[in-house]
Amino acid sequence: MSGCPNTTADVTCSRIVTGTADLVMAADEVVAAAKETITLCESSRTRGIINTHLIPTADFILNRDFNFQNRKVNSVLENSLTGDSSFFDFTKPAETLLGDSIATNIMMLGYAYQKGLLPLSAKAIEQAIEVNGVSIKMNSQAFQLGRLAAADPAKLASLMKGQDEVVAPKTLDAMSLDEIIAHRSALLTDYQDPRLAERYRQLVDQVRDAAIKGGYGDALPRAVAINYAKLLAYKDEYEVARLYTDGRFEQQLRAQFEGDFKFSFNLAPPMLAGKPDALGRPGKRAFGSWMMPLFRMLAKLKGCAARRSIFLATAPTASWSAT
Repeated sequence: MSGCPNTTADVTCSRIVTGTADLVMAADEVVAAAKETITLCESSRTRGIINTHLIPTADFILNRDFNFQNRKVNSVLENSLTGDSSFFDFTKPAETLLGDSIATNIMMLGYAYQKGLLPLSAKAIEQAIEVNGVSIKMNSQAFQLGRLAAADPAKLASLMKGQDEVVAPKTLDAMSLDEIIAHRSALLTDYQDPRLAERYRQLVDQVRDAAIKGGYGDALPRAVAINYAKLLAYKDEYEVARLYTDGRFEQQLRAQFEGDFKFSFNLAPPMLAGKPDALGRPGKRAFGSWMMPLFRMLAKLKGCAARRSIFLATAPTASWSAT
């Protein structure tokens, strides 16, 4: 965010006065709509360049059903910024064309420059990128792509065609009841075996038939189709091990990272967990890639009736990070 002074003489205070911001560049809509930012904006004065890419917040990490309230956030921004403000997904071309979402920031800078919103020359910005000495090639390209997004968005879109695009899976809300049943049946087959999937389908079909006969629509069958699958496939440490070793995790790593890389797992196994956090949950510790053989062994014990005597039942806490 900037008051965009043209000379040092225009800088009369160390903070932007309420309602005097000339430009808001926000890589995160949620942060842009925060009170601390919005109070600096004036709808007749403040231009906005807002990245519309959805960025997970800490609340989403703790609660997977967290509602981002996109419409409410957009409404707040639209009412606080000028009508010619720009709302654009900068992260998608950054990831698609440059391979790194961090390029989003410089793309936005290029966009702002091309729109005439920065009292700087292109040469000055490019020199700053070189002087900074970090990812010079990528940042220079990001700056030019940002300018292209402002000048010729159709050309930018054409550059993205033919690139490897990840098609986001349908959300549950977008799925039909039959799609939910098929999706959950496949997951239960992978989770355990076809018999568990058949058990799932039998109950869902019973509820569906009863709902049709009673004229109640799909609301109840959808609820059963979603939640009965959760009941049958709880994610314990054995399921976490299976998910890490079924091949898809490694494929995702290879697709996202090039060359040699190291990764670690943040786990809280019984007897080896760190100090509990503020909420009383077991503290996680970092374990190296040598855990993969152990995960494979754990995954094979999935159907073992005596497995609970080997590990205490704990909430799944596995996560990974790559460096």
